[in-house]
Parts: sequence; structure tokens; C-alpha cells
Amino acid sequence: MKIRLLSHKTDLLSYSEKYKKIGSSLEVGTPVVPLEYLSNNLVYGFYKNGQQVAGFIIGINAPFRSIEIFTPSELRETLMVFLNNGHEVCELAGFWIQDDCTDFFDNIFIWNSVRQKINIKGKKFFMGGTFVKGMANLCSFASYAHLICTGKVNDKPSWVIITWTRYAIVSLLQVIIYKVIKGIYKSLGQRMSNYIQFDNKAMINVAKELKSDPSTIDMLTIS
Repeated sequence: MKIRLLSHKTDLLSYSEKYKKIGSSLEVGTPVVPLEYLSNNLVYGFYKNGQQVAGFIIGINAPFRSIEIFTPSELRETLMVFLNNGHEVCELAGFWIQDDCTDFFDNIFIWNSVRQKINIKGKKFFMGGTFVKGMANLCSFASYAHLICTGKVNDKPSWVIITWTRYAIVSLLQVIIYKVIKGIYKSLGQRMSNYIQFDNKAMINVAKELKSDPSTIDMLTIS
């Protein structure tokens, strides 16, 4: 398996089409990733036997899809205040893996590549959003990943999670541990515990690092 940085228009459009087919169920009302967003950010594709089997986008500047797609409209301005306009934040977006890409070592390569590429100079955190509770639970399992916003978008529950970039290797190892544990639980007919929850102390630490207003923390959830 190889990873490539995509920059040509044809490659970006191909990526968008792939995401539309495989990852569009994760985003309400916006199955296509706009070409402008792709062109202004870092788009990576994973290739195996000449075929693209996975990919992700690192959003390096606002506007962030984590906010535009996964954050309730009434919370978007507050979240940007909490992020101090996002100057020290990037996002992981448009992440997808082909259903038949199940090889354990391929998955390790994919997740480790994400960990390496997300480590961008000047960006202390990376965030991402999802409508899939299982994905939110996986991300929340990591010690240095924190739920920062939750609510509903088009009547679908949504979660936005932020992760400390300097601890990305720890988060990667914990993602692997989660997947192993989940596999064991599944074989036993059991479900993973719920790890999705607000951690006020962690949120305060994030606000301090971003030099933002911690008073916004209590306003970042809608039941």
C-alpha cells in the first residue's frame, strides 16, 4: 500500500466521487466534497494494486467542515470562539476506507499515516466530526481526544471531537487497542462501553492552550 498527496484536478474529482459513494452516508445533505475545499487543503489517497482504497483530508484553514457539516447552526459561532478562530487547529475530514480493505496491517498503515500527516507545524490540535456513534466512541476512547460539541443536525445526532496533536501517537495506539477489544467483544456477542462524554477539566485545558474563552464550554451542547 502507498500514500499519495493529491493535487491535480482529475485526482481531486476522483477522490470526491469515491467519497460520495463510500463516505456520503456520514454527512447530511452534502455528499460531495467541494472542489474548492479540496484544492485549498491537503488531500491524501491510499493505493493498493493501483486502486484507491482509502483517503482523508487535512483541513488547514477555516472554514472547517467539522463546523459547517457536523455542528448545529446555533452553536457554530460559539464553537469558533472556543477555538479562538481556529488559527492553531486543523481538521481531519473526508475520511473513508473501502469496505473490503480489511487487512490488519493495511489499517495500521492508514491510521499511522494519518497520525504522521496531521502533525502540522503551528497546529496544536486537530478535530473531526461525525454522525456515526461508533466512530465518535472510537475517537473518544483516546485519552487526549475530547468531545467539544454535540447536538443534532437535520435530526441526526452529531459529535465534534478535538485531539492534541503532540499526543497523536498515543491516540493512535489507543485506537488500535479499541479495535482489538471491539473485535473480542464482538466475538463474544457483547458491545463496547460508551466513552462519549464531556470532560470539563479537559475542555478547560484545551481552552487554556488555545488562549480562548472557557466560559463558552457550557454552551457547546444541545440535548
